[in-house]
Amino acid sequence: MGGKSCKLIIKTYLEKGVFSGAAKALHQAALPSGAKNFATMGTKLFDGVNGAPNSLSKSFFQIKNGQYFRTPNDREQKYDNTFSPARHVTLAFWLQVAPQAKAPNAELFAYGGKESDNFYRTGFGCVTKDISDTDDTKCYFIMVFDQNSRTEYFHTYAEANFIKLRQAFMDNQWAHTVIMLTTRNPGFVPDVATGEGCPSNELLGGNACYGSLHLWINKGEVGLVDWNEGTDTTYAKAWNDAVVSKIWEKKQDRVDGLMVERRFFVSPVQSCEGNDVNSCGEVNLNNLKWAFPWGGSYKTGIWFCDMTAVASGNGGFGNEARRVIARDAFFDIMSESKALSCAHTTSGDAAVVNDVASSDPPPTRL
Repeated sequence: MGGKSCKLIIKTYLEKGVFSGAAKALHQAALPSGAKNFATMGTKLFDGVNGAPNSLSKSFFQIKNGQYFRTPNDREQKYDNTFSPARHVTLAFWLQVAPQAKAPNAELFAYGGKESDNFYRTGFGCVTKDISDTDDTKCYFIMVFDQNSRTEYFHTYAEANFIKLRQAFMDNQWAHTVIMLTTRNPGFVPDVATGEGCPSNELLGGNACYGSLHLWINKGEVGLVDWNEGTDTTYAKAWNDAVVSKIWEKKQDRVDGLMVERRFFVSPVQSCEGNDVNSCGEVNLNNLKWAFPWGGSYKTGIWFCDMTAVASGNGGFGNEARRVIARDAFFDIMSESKALSCAHTTSGDAAVVNDVASSDPPPTRL
């Protein structure tokens, strides 16, 4: 096309792609072997279910109790606002901690249908309510996954990480966050010979398919500490087993005798009291509630902006060198639109839009 800018790509598509019937990306495609394969295509997670309907912009949203994004049905087209679970999956977004009434501690993400479905459970917290450039400001992530042999717990509560997160989030700054789940040997085609490694979402034998987890803030790596060991930050990059496959293979499944529909939650509901056993927080066919013992959802503003999910059945972004290139590309591309996408008030207080109370304050008009 003679260039790679967003403006040029959109211009080319509108002038040529629409009229030539350019193909659309599908959520999943069946390979000749019958195996399922995820298209390597990002989906913007903007307008979640149970979010505030009166916000003037959907590129940002405040984390609320029980928000979730729909999971596509098997082999249907992949639409916006859906989350595709996969062994190779990347989340890229801007994260902001607004002024807090008390120290923020709660669950950021959770994918599943019940408490025993621990795929992609992620929490974020700080030990103080104000994030400033002082030695006593400590913020951290917690991540939990179910593997075949046990549940893996990781955290970032370590001195080496505190300064990185403090500098990223202090003064209510937006911090660019990339979380990448892949395999020990992703098997991306240019990296290995055909048939080697673990590029697909099939549960293959051997340790090539064992899990590998990565976290970057503003392009800087944040060490994920093995909870079971205490200080080690190398184990997260090469687990001792694979993430259970049934969680991404089935949207609806029977878990512990209960039929559930798995969804990607932004801070699951706090309690299931008063609801049917299969309708936690009044979400049909789901019984997932918060897992970390902090008291439920955030009470004031924790914000996402320009959140993107990329699922893959082709080895994700490949080996370490390729993952770094992908990380930098996310940062550079998303930085271009940050001034527009993330411009809004973040006082943490409810705003009134069209005389209706909303937890999402309107953006600043430019």
